[in-house]
Amino acid sequence: MNYFLLALSVCANVAYSSFYNYFGKKAVKERSDNYRINMCIYSVAAVILVAISIISGFKASLFTVLFGIAFGAVTALSGIFKLNALNCGPMSFTILLITSSMILPAFSGYIIWDESLSVWKIVGTVLMIVAAYFSTEKKKDGKGASAKWLIFCFLAFLFMGSIGIMQKTQQKSSFASETGAFLAIAFVSAAILCTVSYFVSSRGKKEKTEEKGIDTKKLLLLTVICGAFIAFLNKVNLYLSGVLDSAVLFPIQNGGTTMMSVVVAMTLFREKVSGRRLVGMIIALCALLILAFSELLAKIS
Repeated sequence: MNYFLLALSVCANVAYSSFYNYFGKKAVKERSDNYRINMCIYSVAAVILVAISIISGFKASLFTVLFGIAFGAVTALSGIFKLNALNCGPMSFTILLITSSMILPAFSGYIIWDESLSVWKIVGTVLMIVAAYFSTEKKKDGKGASAKWLIFCFLAFLFMGSIGIMQKTQQKSSFASETGAFLAIAFVSAAILCTVSYFVSSRGKKEKTEEKGIDTKKLLLLTVICGAFIAFLNKVNLYLSGVLDSAVLFPIQNGGTTMMSVVVAMTLFREKVSGRRLVGMIIALCALLILAFSELLAKIS
């Protein structure tokens, strides 16, 4: 049953990233569009998670409330920057670079909780930096637009990695049993932040429906589905982290999601990869595999 849930987690993550790529390419025409999409997604996730937490018995300490609000802000920012990155860059490389944010929880474990840091994690980190160098290239018009994309990737990487650190902090605290309330508060906070950002950014602007790549009804339906995916992923992944060994969980979860996302990007979204970026992609995949299997490699060596 646990491995079935893990397979569902990988599929849901790929679907979620695919929806985000679709939104980034078709629906984001200006800044307010980004906030609107994330507002809808996080609102749906919040409703689901609040309902689950109430049914299971809502219990929240002051730590859970404050830390949940902070976690919600970080989650919202990660979604905003990920959508920005997908709006101006390829899905394949964007997912590769953002998924490598597992580096941050790994190093935080060494710095904060005195966990071991293998040489393989350092090798994987260095390779990912090299891959990032190969991922940038100038457009045919000579403009280095990919620099903007790389900045958004880095910010999404930073906040995605921070999510892993904060999840670990919550699980190691004496309030780990309040996971349901923690997630409910977090996603309500994320939805509020995106809602306020949307209304502030769209204030005084006239809606230009004809410029939107997706009509309102279709956009609403897709964001509802995406919000359900996020709620599912957060609940299931927290459960799996407690019942599966990390040497099994993270390679399958991160590696499987990334590989499938690359395949989807090249088939469903017809992405073409230049020679330079192909080299970077191969290096990034090697780095990701090394990072994912770092624990097993450390034991073997």
